[in-house]
Amino acid sequence: MRQPASLPNLASLRAFEAVGRLQSFRAAGQELLITQSAVSHHIRNLETDLGIRLFIREARGIRFTPDGERYFRAVTEALSGIARATEQVRTAVRRGKQVLRLSVLPSFGRFWLAPRLPAWAKEHPEIELRIDPSLALSDVSQGECDLAIRYGIGPWPGCDGGLLVRERLSPVVSPAFAGTLPPAPTWEDLARAPRILNATTSDWEHWLETSAGKAWKGEDHHLTEYGLVVDTVLAGHGLAMGRLWLLSDLLRTQRLVAPLADVAAPPDFGYWLLKPRQPSNPAGQIFEEWLVRQIR
Repeated sequence: MRQPASLPNLASLRAFEAVGRLQSFRAAGQELLITQSAVSHHIRNLETDLGIRLFIREARGIRFTPDGERYFRAVTEALSGIARATEQVRTAVRRGKQVLRLSVLPSFGRFWLAPRLPAWAKEHPEIELRIDPSLALSDVSQGECDLAIRYGIGPWPGCDGGLLVRERLSPVVSPAFAGTLPPAPTWEDLARAPRILNATTSDWEHWLETSAGKAWKGEDHHLTEYGLVVDTVLAGHGLAMGRLWLLSDLLRTQRLVAPLADVAAPPDFGYWLLKPRQPSNPAGQIFEEWLVRQIR
């Protein structure tokens, strides 16, 4: 590893971060359990080391200089990364396990990953998997998570991404709804049902263009998340565009039915595994290899 450039004193950086966050030398000293004069001493040393002014003192307090504000953002980000890494190591030591932080879409976690987690735990009891099911994309490049799984099309900025599986698409309905259809249903037979949509309609647009060859003219209902869409269809309240790989367990157990032809999603459109360009957690490679085996 390359030796880093000369770094400022860590105690001075901590004092600077506390003053910048609290906007008070006195409050920073109270938090750090040092005197206000000691805080001032740290800030002066840091300003001398950097060759810039960090704060401007005013009658009612202090404020950043432009240089100080930019440096504060960088220092805060760096110290937050150190804190996260430290907590991860401490937790792993306490529990005797490695910790792997995984960000996934709620629908992926629920319909595909959760049923397979017992197999993961049995194979790798030494790794604690911390799963964050969220629609928001955690910043892999900034260390908010070790790995992320997202649905869409690459490339993904700031990180390395690999396509895990390309989806296949087809409308899905509940068995009860399927029982109301003719033996060989057509698109027109389904088109009278309410269509349940999530935030994006790109799956529908691709399927209609590729398979049905016509626009949708029925009633639409919008929900915020794909898992809610599937729940609504399971309850028999309409049809949705099925991501057949994701819903394979529900289709295999006949809790959902796909009565029409399926089509491949557009090229490079599917589930992607995202990871830092310079991975630091060896457990990530172990999980990636396990994930690929499960998919194939």
